[in-house]
Amino acid sequence: MTTASVRGLNHSTRFAACAITLAALAAVSAQAQWTVTRLSIEGTRGVYLLDGRHGEAVGYGGNDAWGMRAFGWTQIGSAPIDLSPPQTLDVAVAYGVDDGVQVGCVILNTHEEHAVLWTGVPDTWVDLNPLGSTYSHAYGVGSDEQVGVAMIDDRSHASLWRGSAESWVDLHPQGAESSFATAAWNGQQAGHVWTNGAAHAALWSGSADSFVSLHPSGAFSSGIWRLHSGQQVGSVQFTEGGPSFASVWSGSADSWVNLNPPGAARSAAFAVFGGWQGGNALINGVEHAGIWRGTADSWVPLPFPSDGFAYTGAIVRGIWTDGDTLYAAGNASELPRNTVPVLWSRPLSARGCDTLDFNRDGLFPDAADLTDFLAAFGGAPCDTCGDLDFNNDGLMPDNDDIASFFSVVGGGPC
Repeated sequence: MTTASVRGLNHSTRFAACAITLAALAAVSAQAQWTVTRLSIEGTRGVYLLDGRHGEAVGYGGNDAWGMRAFGWTQIGSAPIDLSPPQTLDVAVAYGVDDGVQVGCVILNTHEEHAVLWTGVPDTWVDLNPLGSTYSHAYGVGSDEQVGVAMIDDRSHASLWRGSAESWVDLHPQGAESSFATAAWNGQQAGHVWTNGAAHAALWSGSADSFVSLHPSGAFSSGIWRLHSGQQVGSVQFTEGGPSFASVWSGSADSWVNLNPPGAARSAAFAVFGGWQGGNALINGVEHAGIWRGTADSWVPLPFPSDGFAYTGAIVRGIWTDGDTLYAAGNASELPRNTVPVLWSRPLSARGCDTLDFNRDGLFPDAADLTDFLAAFGGAPCDTCGDLDFNNDGLMPDNDDIASFFSVVGGGPC
């Protein structure tokens, strides 16, 4: 748009054009604020980080001399710990971590696959495989609970444990073909339930009878990978074999929000914490790691490590904040075929404010955005509105969000 064309616009349109320009500049500046740290482990040909929060992380790696080894970081940036018990056939994977507890699976010397938990070192491993199960994996941990799957009578059953094989609770809903639990938090469990040949996003509260379907209306398949702070994240497909779309829920099917970024061919969300979501999206043929703040428009792609390697894609598997800094952890794929764990970090203040189109009606700034923001701040529902953390400081709702909103509306700083 030329200077002459801008002068020909009316006041409201000029203001909107300026707001778009400022938002674009803020996005570029925010991306430049990210610190990207490669966490590769010497001697491995590939390391996959599968979960992370509060500075902890877990995953697995391998090389030509041995199979898959479970790894855990008690503090990302320090050397990881090999969690693989000596009683295994060099195959172990850690899928989830929370507050010093790691969960995953091992293949024992008897060639059986068993769900396990650790508390930081290999010797602490606990076999979670329930009596009568021929196969089990633990995928998620939280609130003193572990969740996963157990094979019972040749059918996968979503499973809940509380520290031992004997504590096993069968979450499999009556009539389901199969089920998996992938995440736990604050007495809730989430995952997938297969019905009529397709996966449906699922939520439980400690028993099979508590099952709630979060499957969106009109979708072909859906599933949840993680949950935290009352939100669940995963992906949804609307046609068999079609693209998946990153998704977030707030406890019901009707709460579903499509997070697929504008211009993305497909996407998925694998991490959630305090209103932030993390995952990846295929944009212009490249798999970009990125984060959201509850809406598709809030998508922020994360930079690849600038260490001289050629990267072909990346993904976020864990996300958290300590109040001052936002962290995301995941993987980056480098040529020729190696995967390395990566940590992204950025001061929360670097993100800037949300768009002025608070009610997402495509018109901004207008009186409706101001009215809807103040109404939502007072507790009124607004299904299309953004979150109340307008200044993205990790606190909401607070008076600083109102001050930032009025400042930006008036053309001032965030």
